[in-house]
Amino acid sequence: MISVEVNDKQISATLDGIEGKLANQADLMAQIAELLLDSTVERFQTGTAPDGTPWAPKSSTTIAAYEARKEPVSLKPLIGPTKSLSSITNFATASGDDWARISSRAIQSAVMQFGAQQGAFGAFMGIDKRGRRHFHSIPWGDIPARPFLGISAEDEESVMAAIKEWIFPS
Repeated sequence: MISVEVNDKQISATLDGIEGKLANQADLMAQIAELLLDSTVERFQTGTAPDGTPWAPKSSTTIAAYEARKEPVSLKPLIGPTKSLSSITNFATASGDDWARISSRAIQSAVMQFGAQQGAFGAFMGIDKRGRRHFHSIPWGDIPARPFLGISAEDEESVMAAIKEWIFPS
């Protein structure tokens, strides 16, 4: 075993400061959650997953459905008429002494994040406005995964910079 004794006051004070900060990381974790929130919201503008791959484009069927309902159409993936999924108000951040989390409140979040196969959630039977019976799968077509939650290489750099600044403020 190697033992090191530090007799330098400045080094000792710095090490004591680091030890004190490591005991309570809540402020750092809250800052990390906010960093991840900002980059997640930005992904909706760039249309890219955390790994940098572009999201699958909207299908022509989806665009036609918006147009048939006379709803505004954005060609950007995951930007619907209400913009609820892409809105910063859709997301929640939380953190504790040693953890940080960002989550989405939107009901469609998991399907957009992971995708879904046609019929994955069963089927719907009903009667349309003209009294005709109809049956369709839920979802009615395959939905490709468009991951928006996650940590990108840029996020890693931002988090590491925040940690360094937190431990050794300038």
